[in-house]
Amino acid sequence: MIMCMYCYQGNVGILDISTRNYTTVMRSHVGRVLSASVDSQRRHIATVSDDRTIRIWDFDTLQQVPTTGYLYNLLSALV
Repeated sequence: MIMCMYCYQGNVGILDISTRNYTTVMRSHVGRVLSASVDSQRRHIATVSDDRTIRIWDFDTLQQVPTTGYLYNLLSALV
């Protein structure tokens, strides 16, 4: 089982409960992270911060995904 963890300093990490291995995913939010979510296919992690940013992360590489087209498509689908 894997948990997505976040904290007030803007860090987000992944904790593998079975191995107790913790990996810091990112430290790019300037404000505290308010929420983090992993998609159902475990391909992406989305984070939202009080610095008014949304970031998308690749679950396998733990690198930030360029969000210009991704967020546009996501928001268009919601409207």
